[in-house]
Amino acid sequence: GGSDVLLYAVGAAVIGGTSLFGGKGRVLDAVIGGAVLLIRLAGVTWSMAIAADDQNGKLEALDRLPQGAKVVSLIGRECGREWAVPRNSHLPGMIMARREGFSNDQWVIEGVNLLDLKYKQAGYFAADPSQLVRPNQCHDPLHRTIDQSLASLPRDDFDYVWLIDAPPFDPSTVADMRAVWRGPGSILYQTRP
Repeated sequence: GGSDVLLYAVGAAVIGGTSLFGGKGRVLDAVIGGAVLLIRLAGVTWSMAIAADDQNGKLEALDRLPQGAKVVSLIGRECGREWAVPRNSHLPGMIMARREGFSNDQWVIEGVNLLDLKYKQAGYFAADPSQLVRPNQCHDPLHRTIDQSLASLPRDDFDYVWLIDAPPFDPSTVADMRAVWRGPGSILYQTRP
């Protein structure tokens, strides 16, 4: 952002031994640089606090999951933002940590993981990036749309579907499931009510 550019400009001037304000402006450079740094730090802290509150609200869904639940999570991802990583893209990993269950958001790379994928019925929904879904009007070779994922989900192989910041979807794709929890930007469905 703009505050970053100003911070870098002041930092480069100070490191370069010059002043943005000429002559004896080094003290002013330091004051402005310090003020920009504090503003930036406060903004990032505030942003992280908002994100933490949002994530804690979504994690309340875990209270509805039994130990060992098999969950497919679908996290919305915007069109045209190929490199943006949503903050909640691996939030479902808490299913493994808190409920000792299956979550489809983990990377499965031979020789890298300390855990092995034992749940072979998961198919396409076995690993990352199956948890990331696009709005129905977006198509890319890596991610399915929300309706494609919901329609192709093997309901008999999973206990729950957790939608997190999901884009709008066709209600008929979840008509056979029962919503057991709703929270801020999040719905937990039981696949076999």
